Amino acid sequence: MTMRLSVSHASLGLALSVWAAVGWAEEAQPNGPPPGGSFGIASSGESFGDHPRLFPELREAGVSMVRSFPEWPGLEPERGTFTWEIADRLVESGRKNGIQIFGIFCYLAPWASSAPANAGHGARTRTFPIKDIAFWREYVEAAVARYRNDIVCWEVYNEFNSSGFAQNATVKDYVGLVKNAYEVAKKAHPDCRIGIGCADVDLSFLEQVVVQGAGGCFDFINVHPYSLMDAAMAGRETIFLRMVANLRKMLQKTGQRPDIELWVSEIGVTSTNDAAAERRQAEGIVKAFTLSFGQGVEKVFWFEGRGPAYGAGGDFGIVRNDWSRRPSFTALQTMTRLLGANPRRLGWLNPTGQSYGFVFQGAAEPVLTIWASSEKGDTLRFPADVTVTDIAGRSTPLKGGTDLALARVPVFVTGLPEKLVAEAKGNRDKPFPWLRDFSQAETVSCRMGQANVEEGVTQNEGGDGKTVTGLVDGIYARRTDIGRRSEYMYFDVDDSYASVGDHDLEISVTARAANPEKGARFNLTYEAAKGYRDTPDEFRLSSAAEWQTYTFKLSDANFANNWGWNFRIRMCGSPGDVWVKEVTVKRNGPKK
Repeated sequence: MTMRLSVSHASLGLALSVWAAVGWAEEAQPNGPPPGGSFGIASSGESFGDHPRLFPELREAGVSMVRSFPEWPGLEPERGTFTWEIADRLVESGRKNGIQIFGIFCYLAPWASSAPANAGHGARTRTFPIKDIAFWREYVEAAVARYRNDIVCWEVYNEFNSSGFAQNATVKDYVGLVKNAYEVAKKAHPDCRIGIGCADVDLSFLEQVVVQGAGGCFDFINVHPYSLMDAAMAGRETIFLRMVANLRKMLQKTGQRPDIELWVSEIGVTSTNDAAAERRQAEGIVKAFTLSFGQGVEKVFWFEGRGPAYGAGGDFGIVRNDWSRRPSFTALQTMTRLLGANPRRLGWLNPTGQSYGFVFQGAAEPVLTIWASSEKGDTLRFPADVTVTDIAGRSTPLKGGTDLALARVPVFVTGLPEKLVAEAKGNRDKPFPWLRDFSQAETVSCRMGQANVEEGVTQNEGGDGKTVTGLVDGIYARRTDIGRRSEYMYFDVDDSYASVGDHDLEISVTARAANPEKGARFNLTYEAAKGYRDTPDEFRLSSAAEWQTYTFKLSDANFANNWGWNFRIRMCGSPGDVWVKEVTVKRNGPKK
């Protein structure tokens, strides 16, 4: 349906738009949308046209919500002209398959953007400020009214804190989108729910959105913790397990309701069609949902159902390009079969201290999802008979008193003894036992070596932060590798020592030039109150073949694990590499 409105009579035109939308909605779905469960899929523009074939697959996997909606430019190519056909088909596919659409308002119609007329499509649809906020209000109200009987939940924009999606943009621009969307959406559909969001877990951005005027104008918060997922897959689940506490801390600090729902509206692990990569992705999908639900996240949307393609890097889909199902599809299907559409968090178990265990009220009974915390594995022994199901859906009876060998890949345990279920329930609101408490420590540190000695500071290895280990004067240390484009060393400080609100920090680095004749220099990139920034000062190592210590003093730190790390040693422009022996962090003042 294409609908032409008179721009010269904007208010009348919008009223006609809403009237027409209401008529379609009442005719289409008089009994309201299908119930949306906790397991979702986030779908990209690349795979948007796949929904007639993809949605039946997703429903078979146990998915009941899909985050997807046509972009504003395609819905309103010129002001007052709405073309709804592609959105209608998407919503109809959802109805046929019992899937609720989770809509997104994005990006900008070219005629509403402040980009120059000769700019490329990306710039024309993503350049701020918007020419007139009335344009946005008309678009949002028309979409919400038309689909009020099909779409309950809407997210305001996609990853506004990313320059790839919002160019020349400010926090105030996003606040304007949020406040106006909330106002007109609630008028068009009082029972709809509006969410705000960000790329990764950008607490600094979200805090600024709230304090600059969006407080009270959202019903839930969305995050995209890809970096935290990377950390979990590298054996650092504890970083992921701090996510919800940090979000709740931000909400409390900004005076928001304590019961605002937290959603993960994108998370994923890429895979090629290589068997090892697909097994890793299957492991990742179970951990993503479990680590999120285990903290109290309400809904999780895996990115993606099928595609998008990233060349040799593979894609995120649980369905391959040829429509065959990956192991991650089976893992998700197994999980939804056992846990049901809306698993309820009962608590955690830590039977040996060497594994992560989370108990949920599943479809028919309590279910324990558990895996070893390290490559060393773990061994459990249950006092009574249980059933163990692997992520491929294979179930095996296990006699009481028999050893269960755990690896890094999760398994599901059912038939749990009542005593273990009661223990998990008793643990539900207690701090996770895997998280150490450094709040009273004077300093925290990481002593580098073949196996680092990490006391509150963790070095994150990999990517452009892949280090070389070696002996220097009889002491093991780690160095950068500029020749192989590893110019950084990444570090994470335990949240119990320094996190959101702990601004005054000192970071001391003990290092020496790998080649004294060349010399070396570096500064830090760190999480600040307004995003990551570089220190203006740098450590210039002398030509002496000896260890030297330099202290960076920060007054605006705000360690929130937005990208899975708090600070990094930055060697850009250095004539040579640097050996690092130790990194120490000191918090000035009490824990915030």
